[in-house]
Amino acid sequence: MDNPIVDKKLVRALLGGALACGISLAGVSLARAHGPGCGAGKDAAFLTEADANKDGKLDQNEWRAWKDKRHAQKLADFDQNNDGKLDDRERQEMHVARAHERFKKLDSNSDGSVSADEAKSAGRLARHFDKIDQNRDGKLSSDEFRKAAIERAQRHAQRSPK
Repeated sequence: MDNPIVDKKLVRALLGGALACGISLAGVSLARAHGPGCGAGKDAAFLTEADANKDGKLDQNEWRAWKDKRHAQKLADFDQNNDGKLDDRERQEMHVARAHERFKKLDSNSDGSVSADEAKSAGRLARHFDKIDQNRDGKLSSDEFRKAAIERAQRHAQRSPK
């Protein structure tokens, strides 16, 4: 390959292919981490919703369309001042509302708390269980869960550009 133009085209093609693969894999990883629901079946439920052409795969366009749809739904549900974005207060309310729904899903025995065993199906929650369980009783109350959601919203607000 002595021709520098061919070399550049080849490099661009290889980098483009690698980038496309990376975006697809990142989309699936993010989908698994942030898709709807929690626990068993989360990946399947997400793929069913996001896979527009029903080919069993998630491409970049499907991922972007799902993200856009999810963003529009967040705005419809929580953008109270209709400015097209979520301010810190609106984002906090969103986190609290989501935490309430997630708490209900995780409380599989409906005893009003989430045990360490129930939290195992929610990876990040399981890793932070002891920190969130402020009274050290081995279970998370809805209040402890709500406080953790508020703290998460506040951390998010600190990272977000104004």
